Amino acid sequence: MRRLHVIASIFAAGLALSAAALADNQSVSDPLGDTPQLKQKPYLDIVRATAGHALGDRLKHKVTMAATLKTEQKNSRPFILINTRGDERSDFEYIVLGRRVFKVNKKDEFIKSGAAQFLGRKRTWVYRFRARAIGNPREYGWAALTSKGKTTDLAPNRRYEVHLADSQSR
Repeated sequence: MRRLHVIASIFAAGLALSAAALADNQSVSDPLGDTPQLKQKPYLDIVRATAGHALGDRLKHKVTMAATLKTEQKNSRPFILINTRGDERSDFEYIVLGRRVFKVNKKDEFIKSGAAQFLGRKRTWVYRFRARAIGNPREYGWAALTSKGKTTDLAPNRRYEVHLADSQSR
């Protein structure tokens, strides 16, 4: 009987953590086929982008595309642009791409600042990285970007979405 009580407690704690994680998710939708170029390359067309939290101090970003991913094509992967200072339209200071987080300095040089877990499956790309890779901000602005040749898509359009990074402030 005691074992059943322990299992039930663990299950309830897991549900509470899952509910808290879901409450922290923040999604933006992006119009399907914004431009003629995206209609021709739907694997680059962002239809939803989500920011949230994984276990511990990890941040999680998901980018869902209009069509099945071409995971073998590295230049079809979305970038996660991170803005930790300035307003919603200022330049980004960090960029997440593949298995790396980079700090962008004023000379447009990319300096590795951390590692990212990276997965592409079906129509969704998933990035997980530690908050310290972007300077441990309490909150940050983010956007997802795809770019290949003259084809680009940004979600959200024209500005960053603000996300709370500090788990103590949630």
